[in-house]
Amino acid sequence: MSGGQAAQPASTAGITQARRASAVNDAGFDSGLRRFLVWAVFVITGGYTFLDYWNYSHTFHLGGGEWESLLAGTSYAPAQYRIGVIRTADLLARLTHTHLRHMFAAIDFVCLGISLAMLLWLLGRTEIFRRAARLGQWLLASLALGCFLFYLLWSFWFQKPETHATLLLLVLSAAAAQWRRTPGVLALIALAALGATVRADAVIAFHAGFLTACLLPQSRSLPLGRAVQAAASLLSIAAAVGIEYFIMHHLYPNAPRQVSAFQLWNNLREWMNYLVVAMALFPWWLTLRLAAARWRTLDGWMAGLLLGSVVHFALFCIFGITWEVRIFLPFAMTLVPLTVTLVYTTVERTADASLRSE
Repeated sequence: MSGGQAAQPASTAGITQARRASAVNDAGFDSGLRRFLVWAVFVITGGYTFLDYWNYSHTFHLGGGEWESLLAGTSYAPAQYRIGVIRTADLLARLTHTHLRHMFAAIDFVCLGISLAMLLWLLGRTEIFRRAARLGQWLLASLALGCFLFYLLWSFWFQKPETHATLLLLVLSAAAAQWRRTPGVLALIALAALGATVRADAVIAFHAGFLTACLLPQSRSLPLGRAVQAAASLLSIAAAVGIEYFIMHHLYPNAPRQVSAFQLWNNLREWMNYLVVAMALFPWWLTLRLAAARWRTLDGWMAGLLLGSVVHFALFCIFGITWEVRIFLPFAMTLVPLTVTLVYTTVERTADASLRSE
């Protein structure tokens, strides 16, 4: 009797440990790290939203009628075509009897919180994170938070309501591209269609990157498969272009332009643009350097994300004003898991090499 009673707690403890180990393997995080990251996401998102709200309030009290013009359809292109966030905020403001500035801050809170949580989830799914020791996992997660915060500081520069909504759409698209089932394809197309009302250039660049990755040797490791990913990206680009065309030529065909659509020469002439892009996007430049050195080791998903960011950076330089880095920041932030894993692997290999030499 006593032996059976002693064996029962032992077996129960074994089952409990097995379940915990299974949970860690499925989620990628141990319980302590998970609690830390939950609090980190809440503090970062809440703190930013507090500053975010006062920034929107400052814009509101300055006047100028920018938001009212967008809602009336009389603002300048291309801002007039990005109606997704402001229309949603206006609807929520009417339903809750608040103002646009309150709903802009609330939307940013939701977008930032989900985006950061999803980026950490994507980091936890990487092979490098899973095989790292406990200290290595804490280091990788901390590096991801630090990199995200670095980018976040620059997002106040010429802040617009669509910046963090674009981030959420890109992060969700990156997650959907890792699914191995039909819902992943449908999610990619739906997110691209929705993204056309926020920032069409970002979602088109995302899928242009994955289309290019389908032509590379890394395409064999694409979660959806080469053919399915290519079809999903083509359909997503078609959906985004179609909706953007409808907005431009049917909803707001007479939206005037305040500045020229082509900005490349202006960007190349201003020395301040080089400084801002170099400083604000330093982690992204580092990612390009490390990825180029380890290109053959990247899987198809990583290659697609990286190539998409290069496409979007080219569009940003040609059609955007480069010192408004908040245009490209959402894509750079989407690459945070790739950035920190490349840095961690490089440091790990350098340390191993130095130990062998001794």
